[in-house]
Amino acid sequence: VARVLCEAGATAVLVGDGFTRLGAVAAEIHGETGAPIVIFAGDLAHDESRTVLAEMVSELFPKT
Repeated sequence: VARVLCEAGATAVLVGDGFTRLGAVAAEIHGETGAPIVIFAGDLAHDESRTVLAEMVSELFPKT
């Protein structure tokens, strides 16, 4: 999904629990599409991780 969105010109936010794997996938997609990729390594089973992710996305992509 992220690759298709990036091909369409969007910025993707990749979320998962492994920073190294996320970085590799982000680099691959960015290399193929040139689109910006944001990565968030965290466990979304935890409330704190979900809160941090929501705050990060809100700051990076404010509503206009």
